[in-house]
Amino acid sequence: PMLIGTLASLEIIRRQLHADLQERLDQSGEGVRLEIEQTRAELYMGAKALSNEKELCSAFQSKDLQQILRELIQAKTIMGIDSVTAVGADGTVLARAHEPGRYGDALAIDDVGTRVLQGQEYAGMAAGERGIVIEVALPIYTDTGADPGGVLKVGKLLDYAFLDRLKTKFGLELVLYNSQRLQGTTFVDTDVLVDTNHAALHQRVRTHKQRVDTELWLGKQEYDLPQKKWTTETLSLGCL
Repeated sequence: PMLIGTLASLEIIRRQLHADLQERLDQSGEGVRLEIEQTRAELYMGAKALSNEKELCSAFQSKDLQQILRELIQAKTIMGIDSVTAVGADGTVLARAHEPGRYGDALAIDDVGTRVLQGQEYAGMAAGERGIVIEVALPIYTDTGADPGGVLKVGKLLDYAFLDRLKTKFGLELVLYNSQRLQGTTFVDTDVLVDTNHAALHQRVRTHKQRVDTELWLGKQEYDLPQKKWTTETLSLGCL
């Protein structure tokens, strides 16, 4: 009877520890979500101020590409972001602060671009050239008419440095996939990333397109892992 009582007590303790761990995990996960939302809000405010800059609007109207580039580079430095792009109403790239020598190419006007050129604003997640980014796209107005003269796009890449900041703040290990490509992680043990359990979990998230809560061994340690499917409009981006 004493043995049974001891085992029952241990099981109660185990369940309580698991409940406490799950609660802390949920709280930290919510913290990550709010941190990303805060980053998006700050990105929007910076982009909004830039889109209303008289010098930038004037440069758009006169198609002064050098002035546009100077304005974008200055904004990128001040805002501490990864990309700033100016696009004309016809889809022609006028300047990229993150790649100053690359301009004049045509970007496909997607659904977001179409809405922005109609005067709407966009702030969300997007699959950019370098990976998943927090992106804001705003119309640029000139004095020549009521319709936007182009689009301003700014982006913050969810890279290793961003994930490390989240780990330090919330005490979580994070792995971010862009579709099936690893974009960033805080794990330093490579055994975790090649573990078949990790690959199976990633596939479950991709297949079911929803959060999956589970416990599993990765490498040599046991983890309690929720993964959240991220989507923007109908575009599947990846999971964290």
